[in-house]
Amino acid sequence: MTRATDTVQKAVTFNPKNQSVFRFATDELFNSAVQTLDEYDMQEEIQLMKMLGDPEATLCNCLWFLMEKRKWNYPEQFNEKTELHKNYHGKIKNNTCNNMKTNTLMTICVGLQQTFRIVEKLFEKSNNKLDYYNDPDMTFIHILERFPCISLIEFNDMLEIKNIPRLETKSRD
Repeated sequence: MTRATDTVQKAVTFNPKNQSVFRFATDELFNSAVQTLDEYDMQEEIQLMKMLGDPEATLCNCLWFLMEKRKWNYPEQFNEKTELHKNYHGKIKNNTCNNMKTNTLMTICVGLQQTFRIVEKLFEKSNNKLDYYNDPDMTFIHILERFPCISLIEFNDMLEIKNIPRLETKSRD
């Protein structure tokens, strides 16, 4: 099975055991890496942290804030990024889905391409607790720590290799 090119590139980037000896580093390459630091939206994070600390703000309020920032205005956009049922989009927007299950919340967090630090804060706002030392949560955490902001497809590819069920909506009969 062929893995997504981005996943392979990230594995090489983040895992020193997979890296070959790098013989040269150009200023352009180094400046490009540093530029990614400037691209991070610190104001978004600050606003989110304020919401997460506000006892009157709900989990849905926080998720909707992030979804609006990513311009997920339509259920189709939400579904494309999370592979969850489109109904979740409206439930989050209408603040009626604050008791979602761990896998649903994790799927949304990965779809939103959040770092583990932010995912951890969103889980603290929810009724869910992450189990740091047992799967599947342990593997979720390790992936997010080592490969921040990866796509849901890449995340699910890694879960599949570890024989952990993919993050997705379970169909109801």
